[in-house]
Amino acid sequence: METKPVSSILKERYRVNSFDIGPDSRVKVSTLFNFMLNSAWNHANSSEFGFGDLKEQGRIWVLSRFLVEINRLPVWNDEVIIETWGKGKDGLFALRDFIVSDAKGEVLAIATSSWLIVDMKTRRPQRPDELMEKFPCVEDKHAVTRKPDKIPPVDMAEALYDEVRFGDLDVNNHANAHRYIEWILDSYAEEMLKKRHIRRIEINFMSEALLGDGIVVLSGNADKTGAVFIHSIVRKSDSKELCRARVGWGGEILNFIFDILNLTIWKDNDLIFEIAIPKVPSARYPASKA
Repeated sequence: METKPVSSILKERYRVNSFDIGPDSRVKVSTLFNFMLNSAWNHANSSEFGFGDLKEQGRIWVLSRFLVEINRLPVWNDEVIIETWGKGKDGLFALRDFIVSDAKGEVLAIATSSWLIVDMKTRRPQRPDELMEKFPCVEDKHAVTRKPDKIPPVDMAEALYDEVRFGDLDVNNHANAHRYIEWILDSYAEEMLKKRHIRRIEINFMSEALLGDGIVVLSGNADKTGAVFIHSIVRKSDSKELCRARVGWGGEILNFIFDILNLTIWKDNDLIFEIAIPKVPSARYPASKA
């Protein structure tokens, strides 16, 4: 087979359309997630390890873990630039990072992910060594310095019930990964979604959600501040856990600080504290009101 020439880093541009945004005119988190996943697919498809090539071998790519840290969400009609690259492997996982920027080069979000190659019949993961040896990885470039972790359980209560419908399915015939984010966010109260904004989402995908599956979103506090929550999505019929997520929120005052200072603080695991003064204040928080 003739080897396809592949760039080690893929950079793509997206336009935020009216159907990509929520009531606040900012891009939905699930849409931003889709932008990144689409670029990942496009990068893989530019090689001999894309969806079509692997399907011929009876294998598919499956997203296993994803961590995104959000500085600012773009708004309607903004141009978004996604930069992504493979970082090599870690055991069974193939690693991939992302940087999301605006047209002026401001970093809007950073992300890291872990992927599995799965046999289509057995649904068991296979080692990615063969692919990683041929794919041009950039192992010393990190958007996020740490790998996505296993998320610990906490005491949780039922927050939402839904069902996997035909429109939720992707090309692998299971619920698309972005639907998990939507189910989780739909479990929050309207006031929370309107007044506070997501700063971090970390997801462990553990099993498939198939057409007709009833799913239950369980939710619980991960700390005493009310800023971090743990969620679990389970299948109602057998209580099998399909995914677990950790969501970190910023409040209205924190959003002002984040936008003006581009400040990042995370209490989970290691403490991260970064401050960078931007050239101009955020358009969402002008210096004065008319």
